[in-house]
Amino acid sequence: MHQLRSIVIFVFLALAGASAASPMNEALAVEKDLMAFRDSMREAMRSKDAIKLRTMLADGFSHIDDAGAIAEREAHITRLLIGEAMIEEAGVAEWRLRPHGRDTAILTGRGKLTDKADGRPYDVRWTQVFVREVGVWRIAASQVTRLR
Repeated sequence: MHQLRSIVIFVFLALAGASAASPMNEALAVEKDLMAFRDSMREAMRSKDAIKLRTMLADGFSHIDDAGAIAEREAHITRLLIGEAMIEEAGVAEWRLRPHGRDTAILTGRGKLTDKADGRPYDVRWTQVFVREVGVWRIAASQVTRLR
């Protein structure tokens, strides 16, 4: 009886440890997926691949730029294709990932963008909200704030 009790306690502790480690492993997997996603998006922007960009932005996507203007998905894709400075190309000098469940994540960061008018870099803080739909990550919303 004592041996059975010891086995039950061991199994319980092992399962408890596995479930505690699981969120960390899941968060690392989400981080890896989203960093790869951002790399893929930058490549789609460089190659002017509107079809790929369209699949990366969720239906109902919206972006708020540093002037407070809102762009829906097609307008944002147009801005990406003409080469406007966008957070998708901003470096990630500082970032924070917050998963919310298995299929939603909020990525915030700080980086630099280049002003296309004068070629000068400026600092921004940005937010991207990701959703996983049918196993595929997409951006549902984004926002950028220019730091003064």
